[in-house]
Amino acid sequence: MDWRFGLMLTVFLLLLAVAGYGVRKLVSVLARQFGGGGGWAALAKVFATSRPMPPSVLFGQNIVVGRVIYRRSMSVGSDDAGLYLEPGFPVAIFVKQRLFIPWAEIRKVEESVLFWRKAFRLSIGAPCIGEVTAQAETVDRVIRPHIRLPA
Repeated sequence: MDWRFGLMLTVFLLLLAVAGYGVRKLVSVLARQFGGGGGWAALAKVFATSRPMPPSVLFGQNIVVGRVIYRRSMSVGSDDAGLYLEPGFPVAIFVKQRLFIPWAEIRKVEESVLFWRKAFRLSIGAPCIGEVTAQAETVDRVIRPHIRLPA
């Protein structure tokens, strides 16, 4: 074996190890940001479910959980028991849990703004575990039939 080949192989393996370490760090940062950031992880500890989504679901909705915006990537549904949130692609790569939030756990509803449109911020749990903000159109179709909201 030529000494130059051995040197190149060593350099290549060293660069591969450095790249692998960088990718691993990047994945952990992204998982923390999308999987645990903004209160999703806190909500999932309490409200994660394997219940199927109800038949009437709105796909591709703009939802904010805590400080993280899930733009056109959330499925939102409801039934008489509560509110369902399920991440869609590409968010589902990092956030796997479907949430089921019983209506009784929505403690406070406040008007808000999301993408320059009227929205509502829902405070969940007492003490507050997390907040979910949805545009008024989504709230009117999914949530308003089940709970009292500000006008």
